[in-house]
Amino acid sequence: MVVTTTAVAFILLSLGLTICGLWFLKAFQNSDNPKRDTKIGFLVPFIYLGFGLSNGMIGIGAFLFAKNSEVLYFVLIASHFILTLIAILGVYTAYYIFSPRLSPYLGMIFAGILGIIGIITTIITHPRPYISLQNSIEWNMNFSTSLLFFYILFISIGSTLYIFVRLFLTARTRQVKFLSLLLSTLAFTAILIHFIRFVLLYNIDTSVRTRIEDFGTVLMGIVSIIVLLIVPIIKNLIITGKSKILGDSKKYKI
Repeated sequence: MVVTTTAVAFILLSLGLTICGLWFLKAFQNSDNPKRDTKIGFLVPFIYLGFGLSNGMIGIGAFLFAKNSEVLYFVLIASHFILTLIAILGVYTAYYIFSPRLSPYLGMIFAGILGIIGIITTIITHPRPYISLQNSIEWNMNFSTSLLFFYILFISIGSTLYIFVRLFLTARTRQVKFLSLLLSTLAFTAILIHFIRFVLLYNIDTSVRTRIEDFGTVLMGIVSIIVLLIVPIIKNLIITGKSKILGDSKKYKI
C-alpha cells in the first residue's frame, strides 16, 4: 500500500466538506425561524455531502488502489458521475433560492448532458492513472477529457460560489457574512486550482500540476475542518468553562 499525497489531500477535503454539509443540516434543524424553507435546508447540505462523497471516493481509491490503474479508472468515472448529479442539484438549488419563478430545467439538462458526454469520453479514451515520481496520482486524461471534467467541476462548484456570493451580499448578520465569504472563497479557489490543473497547465510537467492540485486540496480541507469543526469546539469549551466558573462563583459567593 502506497500513501500518496493525492489520497491524503482528498481524504482531508472530503472530511471538511462532509463536516460542512452536516454543519448546515444541524444549523437548519436547530433554527427557530418560522419562515424557514425546509427544502433549502436539505438541498444545500446535500450538495456538500455529495462533494464529500465524490472527494472521499477519490481519496480512498488513491489510498487503497494507488498501484491499480484499472480501479482508479473506475474511481474516476464514479466520481464524474457523482459530480454530474451535484451539478444538476446545484443548478436547481441556485434557481430555487434566487429565481424561483424561472424554470431550472434547461440548465439542469445542460449540466446532465455535459456530464454524460464527459463520462462517455472517459470510457472511450480509457485513461490509465498512475503514481507520479512525486508520489501523487496522475489521472492521465487527454485534453478533451480533461476539459470536459473541468466543465462539470466548474458547474458543480460554481453553483455554490454563486449561492454564497449572493448570500454574502444580502446577509445581515456578521456570522452569516463570514461563513458566506469563507465558502465562496473556497469555491473560487477550487475552481481556480482545477482550471490550472486540468486546462491551463495541461501540457506542463506532471509534477507541477499534481503539486498544485494536492497542496491546494490539502489547504482547503484543513481550512474547512478548522473553521467548521475545531473552532466551534474550542468556542463551546470556552463558553462551558465560563459558565462553570460563574456557577461556582455564585455557589461559593466568590
